[in-house]
Amino acid sequence: MKFRIFAASFHWFIVILRSLEIERLPMFCYLTNIVYILCASYYTIAAYNSLSLSEESLPLYHKLIQNPLVFRMDRVCYEEKLSVIKIKCLIQWLLHSIVLNLSILVSVMYFLLIYKPDVDRLGLTNISRHILNSVFILTEFSLNSIHVKFVHVIYGLSLAVIYAFYTLIFWYVIAPPENYIYELINWNQPKKTLKLIFMLMSAAVIVKCILVGFSKAKFRSHGCQVSRDIESPAQSFLV
Repeated sequence: MKFRIFAASFHWFIVILRSLEIERLPMFCYLTNIVYILCASYYTIAAYNSLSLSEESLPLYHKLIQNPLVFRMDRVCYEEKLSVIKIKCLIQWLLHSIVLNLSILVSVMYFLLIYKPDVDRLGLTNISRHILNSVFILTEFSLNSIHVKFVHVIYGLSLAVIYAFYTLIFWYVIAPPENYIYELINWNQPKKTLKLIFMLMSAAVIVKCILVGFSKAKFRSHGCQVSRDIESPAQSFLV
């Protein structure tokens, strides 16, 4: 509980700082900032759900794990009709699916493709913007009882496609030389850019596969079996 409150405060603090900085482009142009806003939103609603729901609702709404006996992806949330599951629970699960994948991907992408050791300094700013977001979400992932399923990769991929189209529109609408967000995404070389986007989306799929494996191992290590009969097609894209 305290972790989620602290995580929400930290991420909103970084978002506010970024909004006050003077940069070449508005803060909403950068994927890192978008991910931070999504992370801040996730921790906020997760903390709210944990605070507002009674102990009897614990299996359905996934509080932070207090002990192994509570650690379970309860069958109730899959066996109940969707009308019973409150919207704030669905929003929390949706945001969790997005930020778990994208936080890690953005961190890896930054240090592999953008960060230049001979130019950029790995100081507090870089650590807080491109490392701590992944540390926070991996800590949350290790403590919560939200089941990660491969089908949820569609959320992150959809956001990636939308962002790719956004960079394309930005490229042609804004007058050069300020018409790029990241130097790597150069729409004057569409084949190269599309290849890069395909590689990043493939990396997102690989990251999701790894997370699914860790998720299954996490439940099994606590004596929980996530059976196939709780993953009905009608609910797979929601929870």
